[in-house]
Amino acid sequence: MRHAKTVAAVVQREELLATRKNVKADLDVLQPTISKGMIDEMAQEGITLTVLQNELTSKGEEGLASLLAHDPLNNKVRVTKNKKCVAAILAAVKATLPTNSLANPEADKAV
Repeated sequence: MRHAKTVAAVVQREELLATRKNVKADLDVLQPTISKGMIDEMAQEGITLTVLQNELTSKGEEGLASLLAHDPLNNKVRVTKNKKCVAAILAAVKATLPTNSLANPEADKAV
């Protein structure tokens, strides 16, 4: 009985797996540019395409790099801080945005 699982734990695990599967499906539009493993890591962290797009449009490239690199709770790398990988993710996310949605976030702060 040492490894027995409660019904609540099983249900919670199934919900987590379903959520992760939905996030992976959302991130699949990034796929020839971004590897399946990197998409899996982002899905595991709960980072959706919408989150990536919002971070890029509101905080720019540095904000997106920060989102991928730092996990404030565990003080560890969240997805990746490799500059080549971050640049590939940035390019893939930019390709999914409408043409005029990348306003200069610094210009908004100056107002």
